[in-house]
Amino acid sequence: MPTAWRVRVIGQRLAAEGFSAEVRTCDIYALEGDERHAVLDAMVREGAEPPFVIVGGKVACAGDIDMDAVLSAARR
Repeated sequence: MPTAWRVRVIGQRLAAEGFSAEVRTCDIYALEGDERHAVLDAMVREGAEPPFVIVGGKVACAGDIDMDAVLSAARR
């Protein structure tokens, strides 16, 4: 699934569930702070691979888009 489509699907699903969120795509090297540390930890500790979905500075899912995991993280 193309990246732009993934971003759109995530944004629409979050909006349908009542969440107002910024959904964007960026290169791993463009991440900063908690987001960067969360992705690097997932890659090193768990062997996770892109794509990553980050919610609240934490990796909600990696390797594929898991909307249930994204929604669960958004609810926390």
